[in-house]
Amino acid sequence: MDVGLQPTSTSAGGSGSGDSSAGGGGAGAGANASSSSTGGGKSKGGKKGKGKKGGSAASSSSSATGGTKSSSEANAAAHAHAVDYVDLLDVPPWKRRMTRQKEKAESSLKDESNKPNIIVDDVVLATLKVTLLSSRLYETLAQLFSRAADAIGTIKTRTDTSKEELCSILQENYFAQIRLACTYPRAAHKLGAISLVEVSEKQTWEAEEIATAYESAQLAAMALARQTGSRLHQSWVASAALLHHEANADAVKLMEARLSSSSCEVNGSEGVKATVDKLKAKNAMLPRLAESLMSRVVSREGTNGKTITEHPPSAEDWNLYLDALMEQDKCVDALEKLEAIQCASGGDNGTSSVAAGRRRIDDETDVTSHEGSLIQLAHREKLEKKASLCMKLQRFDEARDTYTDLIALLPDNWSYWIGFLRASMTSDEGDARLESGISMCRQAVEPYISTDASSPPLRGSHLLVVELAAIPLRGIEKSDGVSEEKEDDDEEEILDSQYDISKFLSLDSSQRASLLHGLGKSIIDYGTIFAPRASCCFHDLRKYIGLFATVCHQLNDEASECWGELLIVMGWAKRLREDNCFQADITDAKVRRRRLRAYICSIQITFGIVSALQKCDGVTTDTEDAPASATESAAESLSSYLPSVDEMVNEWQSSLDLGSNPKDGGQKEVLPGDELILLACQLACQLESENGIAFANKKTSLIASAALLEAALHHSPYNPHLMIAAIGVYDRLSAGHRALELFEGMGVKQIQYDSCSYLIFPTLIRTGLYREAVQLAGNIMGLHWSSAKDVQDYATKCCETGVLSRCREMITWQRQRMTNSLQLLAAKSTVMDLASLVYSGEPDERGRKGTPEPLGARRGICGSDRDFDRVGELIASIGNFSAAPSIVNIAMDGSRGSSSNATAAAAAAALYSDNRDFTVNRFHILSEATYMSRTDMCVHASTQAHWQGILMRAALMLNVVKAPKKGKAAKVKEGDMLYKRCKSLSEFIRAVESFLEERAHGRTILNLARVLCVVATGMSDKKGAHEAENSLNERENIAAKLLQDVQHDIGTLKQTVLSATPDSSGRVCVLLPEAIVPIYALLQMIATEFAIFGWGKSKGRTKAGAGALASAAQELQDLVMDMLGALVSIPTDAPIESPEGNICTYLDSKEGKDMLDVVSKHVERSHIETRQRVMPFCDQIIKEMESFAVVG
Repeated sequence: MDVGLQPTSTSAGGSGSGDSSAGGGGAGAGANASSSSTGGGKSKGGKKGKGKKGGSAASSSSSATGGTKSSSEANAAAHAHAVDYVDLLDVPPWKRRMTRQKEKAESSLKDESNKPNIIVDDVVLATLKVTLLSSRLYETLAQLFSRAADAIGTIKTRTDTSKEELCSILQENYFAQIRLACTYPRAAHKLGAISLVEVSEKQTWEAEEIATAYESAQLAAMALARQTGSRLHQSWVASAALLHHEANADAVKLMEARLSSSSCEVNGSEGVKATVDKLKAKNAMLPRLAESLMSRVVSREGTNGKTITEHPPSAEDWNLYLDALMEQDKCVDALEKLEAIQCASGGDNGTSSVAAGRRRIDDETDVTSHEGSLIQLAHREKLEKKASLCMKLQRFDEARDTYTDLIALLPDNWSYWIGFLRASMTSDEGDARLESGISMCRQAVEPYISTDASSPPLRGSHLLVVELAAIPLRGIEKSDGVSEEKEDDDEEEILDSQYDISKFLSLDSSQRASLLHGLGKSIIDYGTIFAPRASCCFHDLRKYIGLFATVCHQLNDEASECWGELLIVMGWAKRLREDNCFQADITDAKVRRRRLRAYICSIQITFGIVSALQKCDGVTTDTEDAPASATESAAESLSSYLPSVDEMVNEWQSSLDLGSNPKDGGQKEVLPGDELILLACQLACQLESENGIAFANKKTSLIASAALLEAALHHSPYNPHLMIAAIGVYDRLSAGHRALELFEGMGVKQIQYDSCSYLIFPTLIRTGLYREAVQLAGNIMGLHWSSAKDVQDYATKCCETGVLSRCREMITWQRQRMTNSLQLLAAKSTVMDLASLVYSGEPDERGRKGTPEPLGARRGICGSDRDFDRVGELIASIGNFSAAPSIVNIAMDGSRGSSSNATAAAAAAALYSDNRDFTVNRFHILSEATYMSRTDMCVHASTQAHWQGILMRAALMLNVVKAPKKGKAAKVKEGDMLYKRCKSLSEFIRAVESFLEERAHGRTILNLARVLCVVATGMSDKKGAHEAENSLNERENIAAKLLQDVQHDIGTLKQTVLSATPDSSGRVCVLLPEAIVPIYALLQMIATEFAIFGWGKSKGRTKAGAGALASAAQELQDLVMDMLGALVSIPTDAPIESPEGNICTYLDSKEGKDMLDVVSKHVERSHIETRQRVMPFCDQIIKEMESFAVVG
C-alpha cells in the first residue's frame, strides 16, 4: 500500500465536468465511501448510533478479531492500536510510508524466517500488474517484481523456460522502478534558491527513495544484460546508472544542506553523515560503469573496411556515451570521441570509405527486428555538440570555427549566431577582447547581409548587427545558443530584463552619443528591411527598443543629443506609418499586405518606446485607479508621434477585404489587420483621446475597447489574441460570464489547462462563478492525474525502443514540471475553498432550474451536522496526490514557507514549477497584464490549506465533545480521543500562527478555533494539557475574551477590506470563500459546543460566553450585510453609450452601436449572474447570524 488510506474510485482527479470535479479529485473525493466504512459517527439510517460517536479509522477492527478473545479484550486491543482520523491528518502520507518501511526492515531483521510467500508465476504477475497499475500502486508493483526477480534468480537449475521468465520479470522490474521514480518530485535542482532551513525531512527522504528506485532499476538491467547479452539492455544499465548518479547527487546535496543548518535539528546526524559518504562513494563509480558499458556498445563497428552486416551505433548510443564522459568531466575525451564519429551523412564530407560500407536500413524488417534505435547521429547534431564541448573547454577559436560551419548550414538560425558571438567575445581579456570580438562578428556577418535581389534577407544575420550595437551599452547577455539549456521555470520577459549599463554611463558624452546613435541606426535599418516582410519584426527588436529608450531617458537630463536620438527613431516610425497608410488607388493585395505589416510595425515600435519611458518614470498604466496625470508625464512630449484610435480603427476596416493569404490555404484564424484593434484598445485605455479630452471615466474606455474587440471577433472569430485581450477587458468590467465564454471559445485542452487557466481563474472567483472555477480546477487535476500515468507509459515504451534520451526527458518533465506544478497547487486550493459554494445550476426537487443551493449543501465544511462524515471522506482521499484534499498535507510537509517571512515564502515557492505561459500576452505593449507572482500563489494556497486543516480538526474534535456532568467539566484523560483531537487542534493553531502574517481574518479564525479547544478541554495552544482549565466558569471567561477579540477583528475586516474601491463586488466574491465561510463555520461549531455545555443561544443574557458569541455573530452579520450592499450596488441596467469625445467614429456607426449594445448586454447579464450566485449565500449567512441575537 502506498498510503495509509487508499482513495476511493471517485478521488481519481475527476473528469472535470459538472459537480464531479468537486467530488472526483476534489473536495468531496471519496464520497462513495459510506459513513460506516470511513468510521463516521452516524449509522446507515443517518441517526447517531450508540458507541460510534467519534469512531476512528480502525474502529471496525474489533469485529474482525475472531473468537479467540473476549469482546472486552478485543475492544481493548483495537483501541490500543487504533488509527484515529486526526492521526492521518497530523502524519502526512510520506511519513507514514517512511515509518512503515522502517518497521518492515526491522521486523525482517528480527525474524528472517517469517518471509511472505513470493509470487513468481508469470500469469499471476501479469494479472497483478494490470490491477496495481490501474490502482496506481507503483511502490507495491516495484516490490512485487523486485522480490519475484530475487526469488527466481536463486534457482540453480535453469531451463530455457525459467530463463525466459527471469528475463521477463527483470524487464518488468526495470519498468516498475522507472515508474516509481516518476512519482517523486525533484527539489535539489532548486537548492540554490532555497534557504537551508527550508530543506525538509520530506525532501531528503524522497531523494533517498528516488536513488533507491534507480539503483534497483540499474541492478535489474544489469542482471538482464548478463542473461541476454543485448546491447539495448547494456544501454539500460548505463541510462539507469546516470539517473542513479543524478539522484545520489541530489540526495547528498539535500542531506548536506540539512546537516550544515544550525537551526535544523537532524535526528541521527552520524547516520546521515554515513549515508552521505556511502552515496558519494557510489557516485564516483556510476559514471565509470556507464562509460564502460557504452564503450562496448559504440565500438561494435569494425574498421577493416569490409562490408558490415550490423547497423552502426545510433545517435542514442553516442549521446549516452558522451553523457557518461561529461559526467566525469572528461570533456576532452568526449570531444575526441565525437570527432571520430561517422555521421549518417557520411562524416564531415560524405566521402568516407568506412561510411560507404556502413549498414543501411533496407526495409521494415530491419526496423522491427533491431533492438534499440536505428537513427544515426546527424552531421548538424555532431557540430552542435562539438561547439558546446569547445565552449565548456574554453576552446573559443575552435568553437567559433564550428559555429561558422553551422551558420553555413543554417544561416538564419539565431542560436548559431549567438553562439558565434559568445565564442568571439570573452570577458576575460577586457575591452580589447570585446572590441576585437565585435570586429570579428561584423566580418563574419557581412557576407550574409549583402543586398542580393535574388534571395530574401536573413533575419538572423541582420539581427546580429543590432545585437552588436547593443553590446557596448549593456554587455553580453547570459542566454546562450545551443550550448546552454534554458532553466525550466524561469521564463524571462524581455521587457523586464534589468541591464547593467553602469560601464556605458562611465564613458564620456561623445562616446555615449556615438554608441547610442549606432543602436538607433541599427534599429531603423532592421525595421526598414523587415517591417514590410515579417509580422514578427517588432518582437525581434523589442528588447533593443526597451534598452534604447531606457538609456535615452537616463541621459535626457545630461545631454539633449541623446533625447534627439530617440526623436530620430520616433520620427522614422511616424514616417513609416504615414507612408504605408491605406491608399484606395493601391489594389494589389500582396502590396497592401506588405504596407499593412509596415504600418502595424511602426505603431508597435512607437508604443514600445512610450511604454519603456513610462516604466522609467515609474508609471503604472494598467491599474484602474491610476491618476489621470500619470500617463500624461510620459506621453506629452511624444503625443504628436502617436496615431489616434480612430486612425487605427479606420485602417483596420480598410484591411478587412484582404482576408488571409489564399496561397496559404484560405481563411486562417488571424486576419492581417487584427493587430490594429489590439493596439487601438491599448491606446484607448491608456492615453488621451484625439481631441485632448482625457478619459476621466475608466469604464468608458473599457467599454469602447470591449466593443472594438467584439467587432474584431465578429470578423475574426478564431484569433486567440483577440479573445485573451477581451477576457482582460471583461475582467475589469466584472463581466465574468462573457469572459468565460471567450475562454471556452479558445478551445483550451490538455496541457493548456496548466499553462493558460491563469487567464480566467481569478475572473471566475472575482465574479462569483464558483462552480465554473471548480470545474476548471477539476480539469487541471484531471490533466495531472492522466499525465502521471501517460508519462510512465511513454517512458517505458521509449526504453523498449531504445530512445533513452526521450525517456529521461519525460521523467524530468514529470518530476520537475508536472508533479511540482504551481497550477495544480492552486487548483486544489480552489476546490477546497469553494466546495461549500458550489452552485449546481441543475433543476431542484420542484423542477426550478438554476435555484441556488444552500451553503454547504453538497460539499465543504460549514458547521453543519454533516461535517464529520465529510471530513472522513476527505481523509480517505488525503493520500491521493491528484485529489484536492491532499493540499492539507502542505501544512505538515515542512517546506511550506511563511507568509510573514518573504525569504522563506520565496524559498518555498521556488520548489514549484510555474507552468503559466505568459508569452500569449506578448501583444500587450502599452499596458501589460499583471497576474499573481509565484510566491503570492504559493503563500495563498498554503494559507488556505491551513484554514482547511483547522476546520477539519475542529469538526473531528466537536464530534467527541463531552457534556458537563453535575455542573463540572467532564474529565479528559490523555488517552481519550477527545484529548488527542483537541491536542492536535491546539498544536496546529500554534504552528499556523507562526506561519501566517498578522491579518484580521487570520486572527479571527485562530481565535475561534481556540474557543473550541478551551471550552472542550480547557486546553489551548498557549497552555498544555497539564495547565488546562477545569473550571467551567474559567473556560467560559476565556472563551468570552477570545470572542470579544473576534468581534473586534471582524470589525477591522469590515473597515479595511470593503473600503471604497472600483471593484468592491470582486472583493466581496473573493472574501466570501477565503474568510467569511471559515468564520461562519467555526461560529456554528462554537454554537453547537456551547449548546452541549448549556450555553445555548437563548442564554445570551445570562451566560458571558453566549453573549460574546452573539456579539461576534452580529458583527459578522453586519459585515455580510455590507458585502450584500456592495453586490446590490452593481449596476445591471445602466445604459452604455459611446465614449465621450468621439475617440472612434466607428462606434457612432450602426455596426459600432450594435457592438456597444452587445457589450452592454454581456456586462448586464454577467452582473446579474454574479448577484444571483453570491447573494443567496450572503442571505443565508445573515439569516443564520440573526438566530444568535439576544432576545428580550
